Formats: sequence, C-alpha cells, structure tokens
Amino acid sequence: MNEQKILFISDYSKWSQSAYQYIQSVFRNTDNVFYERGDAPSDTLQTWQGDWIISFKSELLLPQVFLKKARLGAINFHPSPPKYRGIGGYILALRNADTQFGVTCHYMNNTIDSGQIIKTSYFDIGKDDSLLTLYHKTALHCLKLLFDIVEHIYFEIPFPKSSENWGKQLYKYADFKNELEILKSVETKESKYADVAISYQLSKQSNKK
Repeated sequence: MNEQKILFISDYSKWSQSAYQYIQSVFRNTDNVFYERGDAPSDTLQTWQGDWIISFKSELLLPQVFLKKARLGAINFHPSPPKYRGIGGYILALRNADTQFGVTCHYMNNTIDSGQIIKTSYFDIGKDDSLLTLYHKTALHCLKLLFDIVEHIYFEIPFPKSSENWGKQLYKYADFKNELEILKSVETKESKYADVAISYQLSKQSNKK
C-alpha cells in the first residue's frame, strides 16, 4: 500500500462511502470527514497535516490556510461540468434541456470551483432521466474519475491539464433552493421532476449516521 497521507472529505452518500473504501484500500494512512450542510466542524480539521486532500462531492468549504496543510495538493471532485460552478448543476442541466452532463476534477483554492481543471468526464443525459437518476449517474462518473486520478497519485504520474474554463456564475445554496421551489411548483405525476425535491434530499441524507 502507498504510504502517502490522505484526508478524504465527502458527503454521506453510498457513493462517497464506496469512494472512501477505495481510498482506504490504496493508501495506508487515511483520515476522513463526512460532512453535510449544518454539521459541526470536525476535530480532524484542527489537527490534520499530510500529503493530499481529496474532496469528493462535498460542500465543505476549506480556507486557504487549511489547504496548505496538504504537502502535495488538494483536489476536488465536483459533480457537475465546469459551466455549473457551485451546487444545483443537476437541476440546471435539466431545466436548460442539456443533452450532456459531466463531472470535474480540479485543484482547490480559496474560491469555490475556480481552481485549475485537471480533467472533466462527460456523459449523455437520457430523455427519461430525472433529477434523481441524473444524481446517481453523476455520482457513478465521479467515482470512475476518482479511480483514474488516484492512479496518477499512487504511481506519481503527473496530472493531465484540461484546457476547459469555469463558467462565470457561481450557483449558491439560495439559488439551489429557488430552483427546487420552481420545480415543485410545476411538477406533475408525468413529469421528470415529480417529487424531486423530496427524493433528492432523501438520497443525500439516507446514509447519514
């Protein structure tokens, strides 16, 4: 096993738990912080120092002073393509009738979703995809991208460098809540948005301990 020291930060979803199990199987020295909005700060964040910070589908904001505790780098797996910074990309993609969606790995800095992009992986949005199915498809592609990038870390292979740029707008939690309210107001039993607000939130919270 690799001796590099890793801090893995994520939400509580089953996808993130699978990602952490993989990280543990590759790196001997691993710490984790599972986080959802509203959680108290973890004691781990006060004391950790190591080689890599890997943030996976997490909303936890890390200050620059903490990012510097990672000797080799801090990277994030963002569950949206670069044009959708922040949260709520799933909703925006469906609302805009996008035919493709994607996941992005990038370096972290002191501004949300703005660091140098390492790699983006795109996939098609199916005509019958709902918010919930797109959420799970995106998480799967985040996991696949994690496998790819971790291989670079393990074998000390330089990361690729994407030529893509981030979108100008940062979508914040207030925007996300507003989009959910819009979808709830137009949902019908036949709509791909039916019960999305409830099912989406449950999918994120169902594995929280």
